[in-house]
Amino acid sequence: MDEVVFLQAKEHLSQSDQVIANLITQYPDFTPRRAFGTPFEILCESIISQQLSVRSADAIWGKFHTRFGPVINPQAVLAASDDDLRRCGLSSQKTRYLRHLAESILDGTVTPADFPGMSDGDINGQLTRVKGIGPWTVHMYLIFGMGRPDVLPVDDYGLKQAIKTQYGLDQLPSRNTITQLGQAWQPYRSVACLYLWRSLDNKQQGSTES
Repeated sequence: MDEVVFLQAKEHLSQSDQVIANLITQYPDFTPRRAFGTPFEILCESIISQQLSVRSADAIWGKFHTRFGPVINPQAVLAASDDDLRRCGLSSQKTRYLRHLAESILDGTVTPADFPGMSDGDINGQLTRVKGIGPWTVHMYLIFGMGRPDVLPVDDYGLKQAIKTQYGLDQLPSRNTITQLGQAWQPYRSVACLYLWRSLDNKQQGSTES
């Protein structure tokens, strides 16, 4: 995320939501974390991390990256055998997902080179055509892969936990509750989420695709 945009976001959030303002004060040195790699690599890592703990996902991603890196490309994933992918720790389902992502990029169904000029909604429309990629994965890609400032992942479990704690709720918030809170954060909902995730004192990993 652009530094100027991040500073603007902090100023806006400090004035529009006291809870987020307190987190901004609590974490004065916090800066957004961007994912590194090509769009294909970032999306592969997102698929691999689904429904796994951070530790397990990191272990599998490490094996996968060692096998197919340093720059992972769709052609290499398609050329690998299922056994080769399973040796990285991938399930049969995630193997299918990664292959479909690779095919979708190579056949032009998904066009990452066009993403910078596309709206969040249009990117979502492309990516959710890929098996194994749903709204949560798209939201994580938009925030951490592209640095888009106004994304609200209403299904993220980590975000729900943080909101419950920081806003003193009796139970995890509903989608509607998160959407209502997010109205005060616009047009910097991503940044509010980043501070809420930071309050958990761990990596962002929450709700995952099924």
